[in-house]
Amino acid sequence: MESQQRTKVRLAKAKTLAVFNPFPLGYKAREGTGGAMPAGRRTAPAEPEPNAIERGGMIIRMPQLTSSLHRIARYAVLAVASLLFFACFEHQPARAQFSAAFELIKAVKDGDLKKAREEMLKCNCATARTGDGTPVLAIAAQNNDLEMARFLLASGANPNAADRITGETPLMIFARQDNIEAIRLLTRHGADPDAADRSGETALMKAVRTRKVRALRVLLEIGADPAVTDYQGQTAADIARAMRLRNFERLLTRAG
Repeated sequence: MESQQRTKVRLAKAKTLAVFNPFPLGYKAREGTGGAMPAGRRTAPAEPEPNAIERGGMIIRMPQLTSSLHRIARYAVLAVASLLFFACFEHQPARAQFSAAFELIKAVKDGDLKKAREEMLKCNCATARTGDGTPVLAIAAQNNDLEMARFLLASGANPNAADRITGETPLMIFARQDNIEAIRLLTRHGADPDAADRSGETALMKAVRTRKVRALRVLLEIGADPAVTDYQGQTAADIARAMRLRNFERLLTRAG
């Protein structure tokens, strides 16, 4: 009985030695032994390599994409942060000028000459426009504000700056308002009396359509050409005739 048990133990050990590989995948021989460890003794498991996988007893090393992507992302974040930093500090003057121009436009709309002078010192933006393209001088003309127009022209405003939507110049707007002093002021600063808007109408035609006879006379005095036609081929006299404005028609006919 005892001999049978001993035989079973020996057979079990033999099977174990037959199937046990002392160097399975993931284990290595002890360094400095010059060979394999004695059968049945395992070494400490090797440290897994980053970005490596084991297939069929082979170690396949994958490109370190993750670390590369992390590095690229880190550099990208640093670059964006740098751009934002410099944008905040390098463009302070540009933002300040934009803010002053906005305040100038508001002051002109409100007719606040004192505020307009203060903002002009900050930005020197007499040629500023609103978001829809209206020149600041045209805003003064719409308000029939002669003193504001005088200040803007002295500060460098363009007397021929036209509205980007209507094409009207400050001279046309003041002509519609029958403001003869403003007409003379603009002319002294180089306003073109024959400039046309989007429909081809001049300041003379605006004066006729709005029945402003004083503006008509002053425009003729400063050299406005009554022979200019709009896009429909009509002169200012033709418009006056169609509107049955006999005195306007006579003035234009004599000037022509």
